Amino acid sequence: MVAASRRAGSTGAIKALAGKFASLMGGASAANQSVVMGVRGADKSSSGSDYVESEAEIPFAEGKARIASGDYSAAVARLAEARDSADIDQLPEILFTLGYAQSLLGDARGAMESLADLKPQGASWASDYYLLEAKLLVDAFAYDKAIALLQGDGAALARDSNRATGAWFLLGMALRGKGDTAAAREQLAKVVAAESGSELGKAAAALISAQ
Repeated sequence: MVAASRRAGSTGAIKALAGKFASLMGGASAANQSVVMGVRGADKSSSGSDYVESEAEIPFAEGKARIASGDYSAAVARLAEARDSADIDQLPEILFTLGYAQSLLGDARGAMESLADLKPQGASWASDYYLLEAKLLVDAFAYDKAIALLQGDGAALARDSNRATGAWFLLGMALRGKGDTAAAREQLAKVVAAESGSELGKAAAALISAQ
């Protein structure tokens, strides 16, 4: 009964991360994406070579724009198109973005499949990848794996001013799920201290009170 209650609390509290993820990983606007593609074209032209736009460029940009507008179903559809036409250099970032969109749509299994075998080290999206993977693991009650990730490859998240509270919250959730209430309280208290007025801070405070 205690374990079931703890899992039910985890499922509800994890929703507080939605705003955090939206602010960190929301797609750029379609206009911004057009500017990016235009700059790439200008760079190619200035170098004297013909610029051939990848078939994945437009659906990738549109998929990110759909994420930003909250149309996650359309985002997944466009990003799947980008995945299917991407070259090998583009594919990892497209798969990560697709996994993010799938998670927002509630397709945790699809998201994990998209993230499977990705190696984000050194990529511009590495920090967001670790945060997303940790969230998916906590959602799936895979607490040991979430803890290992957040204390291993994703340990730098706790030193990232933009992502630290998300990492502390997820680690607290995972520790709470494991039954280590003292360690969970320590992590959740960091979230409350950093942003007590946010939805994430309020969720962390509620979890501390429920222990």
